[in-house]
Amino acid sequence: MEVLGGETVVAEYSAAEPRAECLPKHLVRATSWAGWFDCPEESIRLIDWGESFSSDEKVSDIAQPLYLRSPETFFVGSFDHRHDLWRAGCVIYRLFYHFPPFRNSVDKQDHINIMTRVMGPLPSAWQDQWIRMIREKPGFDPETGEEPYFQPLGKTFEQRRQFIITLAEKDENFQKPDFIEDDYQGLSCLLDVMQGLMQLEPQRRITSGEALTRMQWIDRWVSIEPENAKE
Repeated sequence: MEVLGGETVVAEYSAAEPRAECLPKHLVRATSWAGWFDCPEESIRLIDWGESFSSDEKVSDIAQPLYLRSPETFFVGSFDHRHDLWRAGCVIYRLFYHFPPFRNSVDKQDHINIMTRVMGPLPSAWQDQWIRMIREKPGFDPETGEEPYFQPLGKTFEQRRQFIITLAEKDENFQKPDFIEDDYQGLSCLLDVMQGLMQLEPQRRITSGEALTRMQWIDRWVSIEPENAKE
């Protein structure tokens, strides 16, 4: 993995009035990616880390879109590295389904309700807090609405996998290699990985290492030499 980052520079303050304490003293240049090229052997590169914190620091707040908030940010009041495991599961979900797992929520009650429809009921220890949240939103009924759009992950996975296979088979430009059947079957491991990473209770989530061991999928596509490689 290649780590990208800009150089830190001192910002020159030129205004007539004294610099306010809230203004930064340093700036970081925008990330550059001069080595980008299209190639089937390209690995994933991660950029734009957003907010970060020390592994031994107890964090209670972070800027994040509502649809990406992990359950503990609502019910526990703090979070740790397992927040990233939840996010990793959301990324895999997005790549597989082509849409985020908890989209279209407008407030925390809707978001939590959608989470439970996709990932299962809330832990009993969180039920009292959830009841208070429901009461904070007059007219909100968690038992109604959204059923056609948000269903349990295990119920929708195989349907989506078969749809992906159908799209590949219908593509006129798709040249089916001998090992594609292994890839079709390999997709199945993603259900177990997502369910492990996206456990509502942080302590029940699998580790990143466990997630990797559950991915019994060999990507043979990266070994295919592009036609124009010798040009």
